[in-house]
Amino acid sequence: MAVLQGIVCHGIYFDKLGGKFCAIAELPSDPARYAHKDYLYVAASSAAELILIGNRYDEGSQSDHKDFASPGAPTLQASIDEAQTILLRNKRKLKRLVSQIRTRLERLDYDLDLLPEKNMAGMKLAELLSRQELEDAVRRN
Repeated sequence: MAVLQGIVCHGIYFDKLGGKFCAIAELPSDPARYAHKDYLYVAASSAAELILIGNRYDEGSQSDHKDFASPGAPTLQASIDEAQTILLRNKRKLKRLVSQIRTRLERLDYDLDLLPEKNMAGMKLAELLSRQELEDAVRRN
């Protein structure tokens, strides 16, 4: 969603300490300064889960949901609905990203310790897709 919305995204990672998948994007540090596109990005993980697995894993995205408590923020559900619509229009790209990640993990026999590692924002991250790989995949038709 970040790349689709013109937000700089550094890639898709697995947070080894938090035990969850994440995308690292450049957002304002204060959610009160978020633009509409930033809220769509935050809601996109829940929207993607609805599309790909049919439900939301609320525990995994709970930290993102707190951003919707800011004054003037849209509702979480409205943002998830809009993000889902955008992702569905780009379903081929979404499936391509999932396929690239799956292929990479299969080649490594799902050993996340073999992925390139980065420390960013206090997290120990295993890189699933780099910024360039992500941008290239989203730009392809």
